[in-house]
Amino acid sequence: MVAASVYQHNSNQVEKGSISEANSSAAGSLVAAGQGISNFLAPLNRESLKQVVPSVESALQIVNQTLSMLDALLENQDFEKVLQEILNAITLKTAELMNADRVTIFFLDEDKNELWSVVAKGEGNNTLGELRFPADQGIVGEVATFKRVVNVPYDFYDDPRSNTAKKSDQKTGYRTYTLLALPLLTRQGDLVAVVQLLNKVKNSYTQNASLNEKIDQQGFTEEDQKLFNDFAPSMRLVLESSKSLYRATQRQRAATALIKATESLNLSSLDLDETLKRVMDEAKTLMKADRSTLWLI
Repeated sequence: MVAASVYQHNSNQVEKGSISEANSSAAGSLVAAGQGISNFLAPLNRESLKQVVPSVESALQIVNQTLSMLDALLENQDFEKVLQEILNAITLKTAELMNADRVTIFFLDEDKNELWSVVAKGEGNNTLGELRFPADQGIVGEVATFKRVVNVPYDFYDDPRSNTAKKSDQKTGYRTYTLLALPLLTRQGDLVAVVQLLNKVKNSYTQNASLNEKIDQQGFTEEDQKLFNDFAPSMRLVLESSKSLYRATQRQRAATALIKATESLNLSSLDLDETLKRVMDEAKTLMKADRSTLWLI
C-alpha cells in the first residue's frame, strides 16, 4: 500500500452521478474547495509565515465550517477525491516549509486507542484505506502518549528506537537519516494528530542529486520546531476538516454496501447459498474485512 498522506519534498514542484442537481453542484464546490486548499497554502514560506498566520487561520475556519455543512449535505463519490486533495496540500506544504523529504500524518482514534493514517490501496487508485497501529507503539506512539516532540539527529540508524524503521526501509528501499515527530494539539491540549517528518534536506541541491547528497546532516533544528508551532493552528484546522471528511467517506461506503446487501436479498431467483454468499461479500466490504463467516442457528 502507498500512504496517501506521505509526500516527497521537491523544491521545484508546482502544486496543483449525483442524486440531484443541488448535490451535483455542491459536490463540484467541494472538489474546488479541496483544490483551493492547495492554492491557498501555496504562497506560504518560512519568511512570511508569522505575518500571515492570523489571516490564514481565519480563512481556514470558514473552510472548516463549509466542509462540515457539506458533510451533512452530500452523498456522492467525490469525498475521497477531495480528501486526497486536502491531505496532498497540507503535507506538501509542511514538507516545503520544514525542508523535509517526507511527511506523514497520523490521526488519533481515541475510541480504539490507535493511530491511523489514510492510505491509497494502490498506485492510481482513488479508493482510500487505513494503516493502523497501537497509539503507544514506536516513536510516533511515544509522541502521542507523552505529547512531546521527538527529534532524532543524524544518523537515525544509530538510535535504538530505529529498528522498526530499518525493517520498513529494507522493504521500500528508502533510507531514514533524520526524524522529527511532533504532536499537533488543540488549544485545550488534546491530541489531534502526530506529524512525522523524515530527512531534513539542504536548501539547495542539484536536480539529479541522490537522497544521501540532499541530506542536511545538521538535522531538524529548534528553529524548525518553532516554525512548526507557527504553522500548527492552520494545520490543525485543515486536519480536523480532513478527519471529518474521511468519516463521511466511511459512512457513505457503509451505506452503499448495506444497499447492495439488501438488493442481494431481493434477488429471489438466486438459491440460498448464492444469496448468502452475496450478503457475506457485501458484509466484508462494509466491515473492511479479509474474510467473513456466517453462523446459522
